[in-house]
Amino acid sequence: MKRNLKRRYVNILSSKVNYTYTSDEHSPLKAAKHLPTCSRHSQIEFMNIKDKLHHRPPYLLIQKLVSSTPAELIASSKFTGDEFFLQGHFPGTPVVPGAMMQEMTTQAAGLLITLHHSPVPDYHSETTKGWALGVLRAVHMAKYKSFARPMDELTISVNLLDQIEGAFRFSGRIECQGKKIMMNEFTLVNISEEKLKGMF
Repeated sequence: MKRNLKRRYVNILSSKVNYTYTSDEHSPLKAAKHLPTCSRHSQIEFMNIKDKLHHRPPYLLIQKLVSSTPAELIASSKFTGDEFFLQGHFPGTPVVPGAMMQEMTTQAAGLLITLHHSPVPDYHSETTKGWALGVLRAVHMAKYKSFARPMDELTISVNLLDQIEGAFRFSGRIECQGKKIMMNEFTLVNISEEKLKGMF
């Protein structure tokens, strides 16, 4: 029997789960399997973003998870000006590089995958072996309308447009003070850990 490769569209009416979810390494984790599927305003206290993403400082760019469904995730970040990517970009006028804004949306989308579309239950970045989730395959479009500067409160939103097996196409946007400053579309894939390490 031929494998069914029909696109599986995501139900955008899925129940929303609101979080207090930070990248603080001392925050205790409540296992993702306990997330309620019916409540629209369930609170998950002190979830640790690093338990779900492989990224680590100084390259971990998502600071707080605001809300999440299987189809949409909203996060936020604020940079102080001391970050490595702001040193020299540009002297006297620091602005967040466009590549870092792309990376923020990529990390937010990776977080959505690990929370809602993991191929293994209870995914944990340090204890789950054999998988690399949310690896960037392609950037289809990116547009920049304005700048992000130190101490700006940035809202990062990603929407899952479609999924074909282990490939996920997203749209993303970043807003500052309610104004859209960046938008993009990109694809992430789930691959084996061995392939990521070049062991294939």
